[in-house]
Amino acid sequence: MHALWLLLLLCLSLAPLIPAEKGLEFPRYDGKDRVIDINNKNYKKAMKKYTMLCLLYHKPIPDDKELQKQHQMIEMVLELAAQVMEEKEIGFGMVDSHKDTKVAKKLGLVEEGSVYVFKADHYSAFKEAAEQFQPYIKFFTTFEKAVAKELTLKMNEVDFYEPFMEEPVTLPDRPNSEEEDDVEGSHIVAFAEEEDPDGYEFLELLKEVARDNTHHPGLSIIWIDPDDFPLLIPYWEKTFQVDLFKPQIGVVNVTD
Repeated sequence: MHALWLLLLLCLSLAPLIPAEKGLEFPRYDGKDRVIDINNKNYKKAMKKYTMLCLLYHKPIPDDKELQKQHQMIEMVLELAAQVMEEKEIGFGMVDSHKDTKVAKKLGLVEEGSVYVFKADHYSAFKEAAEQFQPYIKFFTTFEKAVAKELTLKMNEVDFYEPFMEEPVTLPDRPNSEEEDDVEGSHIVAFAEEEDPDGYEFLELLKEVARDNTHHPGLSIIWIDPDDFPLLIPYWEKTFQVDLFKPQIGVVNVTD
């Protein structure tokens, strides 16, 4: 709870300044609901709507009345923060650790009571590389000390895992040579969510086409499930001018 009050104070510090003669004006809730109940159906829309999205990963709402009051107070703190930061296109949401396990897993939410921040220009260099090479190379980040230790990762270090190799190459120890770059050319790229009924039917047709044309060495079909890359959806939609809420297919010409 203390962390949430600190978050609200931070939001107040970023709000427009008021004349000194008015004194300190603490915001009053205007009654408009701004905090989003994030779930697997609406998280993509929320990611696209805001330049920064702050998500509280919380325990299920308790049955005890006193604990319910505490939960309502937390919601009010978030509503005030959302109200103050609305003009700056900063949104706030809540993710239930029991009800919304699927979206929590996709977004990497693990610690109940923590606020996770997703910002558009965070880790710009790493994201630019991810955008350049997706889906040929998958990119992952970790903020967990235990995970980094298990992977022998140092702060801000990038490890590259080649196919079938157990040990990674720490970049830029051995940059890729021109001979290793074989992604140039034309590729059929399909966007479809496997768990969506329309997406599943679309994928079955795509697989059938791929099986019937295995004898064509120049045919390259790439399938991307947008559900696996929520932070890249706005980039793909802007780049390819498509709506990824439904299956899409097209031809991409990859050059230098």
